[in-house]
Amino acid sequence: GPVVRLAPGCYSINDLPATKMIYGHASKYAKSIFYTAFRTPEVSNLFAELDPHQHSVDRRKVAHMYSMTSLVQYEKYVDQTVNLLEEKLSLFAETNQPFDVPEWMRFYALDSMCEITLGKNFGFLGHGKDKLGILDKIAAMLSYSSQIGMKPHWHAPIVWLTQALRQPNPMRDIESFIAECINERKHGKTKSDRADFLAKAFTLHEENPEIFTEGNIMSLVIINIVAGGDTTAMVLSTVVYHLLKQPQILQRLLDEFDTFEKQGKMSEPVTFREAQQMPWLQAIIKEALRVHPPTGLPLWRVVPVGGAQIAGHYFPTGTQVGVNSWVLHNNKDVFGEDAAQFRPDRWLDSPERVSLMSEYLYTFGAGARTCLGKNVSLLEISKFLPQLYRKFNVVAGGDQSKPFEWETFGTWPVLQRFDCRLTPRI
Repeated sequence: GPVVRLAPGCYSINDLPATKMIYGHASKYAKSIFYTAFRTPEVSNLFAELDPHQHSVDRRKVAHMYSMTSLVQYEKYVDQTVNLLEEKLSLFAETNQPFDVPEWMRFYALDSMCEITLGKNFGFLGHGKDKLGILDKIAAMLSYSSQIGMKPHWHAPIVWLTQALRQPNPMRDIESFIAECINERKHGKTKSDRADFLAKAFTLHEENPEIFTEGNIMSLVIINIVAGGDTTAMVLSTVVYHLLKQPQILQRLLDEFDTFEKQGKMSEPVTFREAQQMPWLQAIIKEALRVHPPTGLPLWRVVPVGGAQIAGHYFPTGTQVGVNSWVLHNNKDVFGEDAAQFRPDRWLDSPERVSLMSEYLYTFGAGARTCLGKNVSLLEISKFLPQLYRKFNVVAGGDQSKPFEWETFGTWPVLQRFDCRLTPRI
């Protein structure tokens, strides 16, 4: 049926009218206390803010930093990261050495996000590994938060206990590292002649320190770093995986690249504007966003005062309800009878059909809570894929005796692992 009880007072919903009611711009369904586990008691962030009014106020302060105008300023920093990743992939191609695709996509995504946020990167690509343990800490934090979020009243005591016992706390470790980076920039220890997030944040703080506080700066950077890598990495990995499984889709993409190259519409590296004009590339990206969203759990909301009728059932005030994007993105009424299949052609259907599917594509959330970093993620995705496939042939590189299949599981985020090998294409 359309309603599944996951825990006491928590229900997963698969109903299109209810989806709009719960997540629409005029929705009265606030975020639930599930999200308090995604912050420390001292430092909040846009994602974890429960109060709709406060979220709206804080979002307006920084929305311009994620605009298309700002993306143009950030693109050159992504170019640097793309070029470095190409160099590293060339070494894999020369030695015929397999590499962990999702891991290296995370290296790329986080180094890119750090460049456009902090003006420095964590050195993932440069070192070819997570030398500082940042990725492990982010993964541990998200795993903890997505589980403790179902028992949010445990969060504050656990944070206090780990601090009292001096136990490792990934969330605090990440905050400490970010605070160090911010202080280096603030006191002139790192270059500051950049139009990145931190520069824009410092400007806002200098103009009105009471409205945009140092806490707001910290919150902005944390949400970029923690939330800014996994979605990008998963979409890139999903594309690579499905193009390996369906070579006819890859060939059509290569043909599109060759056509654009011959027409002089493909720079080195490709620009975001150029990539946006490639219909088959964008269809593949949208399909990857659909079939492998990062959130394996419902986006929890609270039934407002007065209760609500949802999908033929009454839910009292305070009940947690949510739609799991993995369920929604397989709804056949929206995405067709073949919703379980990776088929980019669906995004080249009639404008009416594409509009309907776009309306229910919840990879980046929906309504007033749509992820601000959506355009940044699409920038990183759209710029790297053309470079990968115009330069390299990509083949499966793991244990060929094992089935080359993925499994899904309920967590946040839904990470995968597989190896590939490369050979130069040109």
